[in-house]
Amino acid sequence: MRRGVTAYHPYEFHYIRLLSEAQAEPDAKSMPACHEHIEALAQSIHRRKLTDAVIVLVEPGIREPDLFSCFLCQKDGQRDERLSPGSCPARSGTIGGDPG
Repeated sequence: MRRGVTAYHPYEFHYIRLLSEAQAEPDAKSMPACHEHIEALAQSIHRRKLTDAVIVLVEPGIREPDLFSCFLCQKDGQRDERLSPGSCPARSGTIGGDPG
């Protein structure tokens, strides 16, 4: 049985390259986000007009250091540990925290 050759659109090659790069270098080429932070990440990507972003949907929370976890959960957790008196922690779904 002979396989047919699939013709790809030029944009598909770009997409496949982005996915391959993200798989080879997940820490540098992808953005892990959980369902609680995906909206905030999308808004940030829109504001910054980022292109070529590979978003990986992961479980919420901070994982062990070697496991892929939501970077906004990690950022919120790190921020919560060093809050100054009178400041408000970031709420889920926001970047930068609630002004109170």
